Amino acid sequence: MEPAARAGHEDYAAMRRSSWSRLLADLEALPKGRLLDAGAGSGDMSASTAALGYSVTALDFFGQPPQAVLDRYGVTFVKANLEVDALPFPDDHFDVILLLEVLEHLRHYVQEPLQELRRILKPGGRLFLTTPNATCLQERWRLLRGKTIYHPVDWLLAAPVIYRGIPFRDCHVRAYTLEELGQVLTAAGFDLLRLEYHPCRRWRPSLYCRLSHALGGLRDMVPGFRKSLLAVATKQ
Repeated sequence: MEPAARAGHEDYAAMRRSSWSRLLADLEALPKGRLLDAGAGSGDMSASTAALGYSVTALDFFGQPPQAVLDRYGVTFVKANLEVDALPFPDDHFDVILLLEVLEHLRHYVQEPLQELRRILKPGGRLFLTTPNATCLQERWRLLRGKTIYHPVDWLLAAPVIYRGIPFRDCHVRAYTLEELGQVLTAAGFDLLRLEYHPCRRWRPSLYCRLSHALGGLRDMVPGFRKSLLAVATKQ
């Protein structure tokens, strides 16, 4: 990984960890059972939830957690594409499903992967979903300056991964408003328990990131300006 890309990845991972403390507190309060980390990425959340006592399966298409992480925490890895694959799990299998910063990557009909996740969630289980907030302060500021809120065009020009004859790129396709997120989940058959603007701040030891973290606290005082959305849903 190039230095700039590595720094960007570390910054993104640090930003996610800053919001995980709230999610992990919620997960720690639940009975421990089977947990699916759908879109596991580097496996940080898979490892964190396994450490809480969950039996964790990590699922991803563009990569997989390091083998050392899988071995250390007893995490099972499954490679699958949420948009086109039937997931290799029976009905009503998982107590908890995590879909963290994944929905914005789905480029086709989002109801099918959401319905597939609902199929494998146990009745009374929990879906925890986070996704960028389309109306956050950063996106509003970009638009006011005439900037795009999407990935650079270079991402679209790069060669895609072809899977089952369909091109896929690991980039954001669209962001959702809070109302839209509720709409897509209820349309997929989920019952909403919580739907809220979710604080998501960077934390790294550099002076710039410490300042950014402090300013993020001021931004988060206005819920609609927060960077992320959080939904907690269940299946009856």
